[in-house]
Amino acid sequence: MKLSPFNSNDTDFNSSPMKKWFSSIYSSLTNIETENNLVIDNSSVGLVLKDTTGTYWRITVSTAGVVTTTNLGTTKP
Repeated sequence: MKLSPFNSNDTDFNSSPMKKWFSSIYSSLTNIETENNLVIDNSSVGLVLKDTTGTYWRITVSTAGVVTTTNLGTTKP
């Protein structure tokens, strides 16, 4: 990913190139799409989903292959 489409001396965050750049970064971080596997190598974290009532749930798997959900409450982790 190209980190900056604008002059490094440009500090006008309202300029069109800056807005486009920030928009593309935001979009990349909020709309993850892949045709490959999504791998989480850290066993102390997992996939976090939000249910329809606003509660966040972490999904993890044990060494026996047991899938577990952990209630994380309503504050985004």
